[in-house]
Amino acid sequence: MATKTLPEILKDISPYVIVTGSYAFGTQTAESDIDFYVKEKSDEEREKECEERGIEWSETEETYIRELIDYFEKLGYAWSSCFPSSFAIDDTPIPLEFSAFYSIDNQLFEIEILGVKMVASKSNYTGGKYQHGQKNKT
Repeated sequence: MATKTLPEILKDISPYVIVTGSYAFGTQTAESDIDFYVKEKSDEEREKECEERGIEWSETEETYIRELIDYFEKLGYAWSSCFPSSFAIDDTPIPLEFSAFYSIDNQLFEIEILGVKMVASKSNYTGGKYQHGQKNKT
């Protein structure tokens, strides 16, 4: 397995994700995971992919999830399901979660996680797990 630190990984994936959850709300704790909304590709990027790969529009990914899957697999990480949702980096207690269930409010701002500047947005939907960035007690 390729060895990269969490800050190196965050820097590598930052073009493809937007931080949501407790880090975006500024309510993270030492036990918090880092939640990500996977960015959507522009129509121009998808058209270019069609031309380069000789595929139809419907065969392109709407988001950068394929790039993230490829990135983590090259590092030697395996996914626990066919729909990548989360994994933990061996030397840190911080799991990274990727979700298609987040809806961001499109008010983007910059935050810093472990010295890495990343784009963040408060999420509109958290599946009942959080309300206003605070974990529900139930």
